[in-house]
Amino acid sequence: KPRKFNPKHSQDLEDLALWVESEIDSDRLSEAQLELMSEVDRLREMALVDPLTRTWNRAGIQEVFTRESSLAEREKQPLGVIMCDIDHFKSVNDTYGHDAGDAVLKRVADRIRLTVRPYDSIGRMGGEEFLVILPKSHGPTVKMVAERIRHAVERIPIELPDNDPLPVTMSLGTSHAVYRPGFLPELEALVKAADVALYEAKRGGRNRVAEAAELKPV
Repeated sequence: KPRKFNPKHSQDLEDLALWVESEIDSDRLSEAQLELMSEVDRLREMALVDPLTRTWNRAGIQEVFTRESSLAEREKQPLGVIMCDIDHFKSVNDTYGHDAGDAVLKRVADRIRLTVRPYDSIGRMGGEEFLVILPKSHGPTVKMVAERIRHAVERIPIELPDNDPLPVTMSLGTSHAVYRPGFLPELEALVKAADVALYEAKRGGRNRVAEAAELKPV
């Protein structure tokens, strides 16, 4: 049955047509602007990404944390972090050279990337340390992901240029907090707690995961 349009419907359609036309004209006029914006976005991303491992750099992972912590606050959800440190990395550089060290960093980053969940984020904090941010993750989940990372790194020796494959292990420390109005831990607090746990993992023999207690209001 044909639909009947009253004058208001007709006016709405005319308004919609004018809006579509203006948007099309705007798209034609702003093509150069869009290209410029795309280039700005590309340059900004380059400034936030570690060029060697293609993970976020320290500034980039801080931006990710700011976004994720705001979301956790709105949804009153937990947020976890994992500090990951390659065991005996200095000896890799000293024994095999910096090219070998770079190869280890890239392969380890790849294995972390393949192990974490699609919505987790990875950043290189500097040297041989990586930080993983895990949204909506309580302590047991954070520790489980950390154990998977540890196993993925340990499982297969890493191919080195002009050398035999090198066994590599990681020590990892975890921390987490449930965000809510009035309790919004900064990244620094979570990383500090995870760092203490990481030290415990190192002191306990390396190639292991240690877990910090949940951060709670004082």
